[in-house]
Amino acid sequence: MTFAKAEEYYRKRIEEVAAMKPSPWSFMCAACCIEFLTKLAGGRRQTGYTKFIETYMPESYRNFEYTNKKKDLPDQIYEILRCGLLHSFNVLPTPSNKDGRSRSILISNSGNNLKLIEGFNNDGGSALLVFDDFIKDINESKIKLFSDPKNRSKIEEEFQKNPPIQEIYNQKHLVNPRLLGGTSLENLNNFPSLTAESVSASG
Repeated sequence: MTFAKAEEYYRKRIEEVAAMKPSPWSFMCAACCIEFLTKLAGGRRQTGYTKFIETYMPESYRNFEYTNKKKDLPDQIYEILRCGLLHSFNVLPTPSNKDGRSRSILISNSGNNLKLIEGFNNDGGSALLVFDDFIKDINESKIKLFSDPKNRSKIEEEFQKNPPIQEIYNQKHLVNPRLLGGTSLENLNNFPSLTAESVSASG
């Protein structure tokens, strides 16, 4: 996969999420978008995730201030959205999270993105994330990431070491059909030994 193809690939994945009807599922996918962009930027775990938000998302995320005077929205997005929503399907910190505050993040399909909401959290209030604005900002972060020439080698290294799931069928080795997520029938020509039925089980 070339650098240009990689940019196109990840742009399309974010566009697919942006086209989703706002719901907890769409926010979960948005959190995953930040995750794979973080890895393309060379980051890992919470430190890399929050650094990506601080570096590539609009400054309003980094500068957002809770009523307790903390400017830790990137950490709360990780603790509550990325971990709480993905792991437990709620906006509460998981037991292993030490810095997450219950309902420090609220998700919505309308309203003012990054509005400070009081009444749901007594320790700082809540930051409102509105899906359409949130995924738009994530897409802008992707553009910023790929536009910086200094990131090219990191991005190329990451997608060579960990190719996107829909590119697995382009590799010249045996492939487990269950790993071919998102494979379309037109791509089966690359693997004549695979049947449409075996691939359909993976999505």
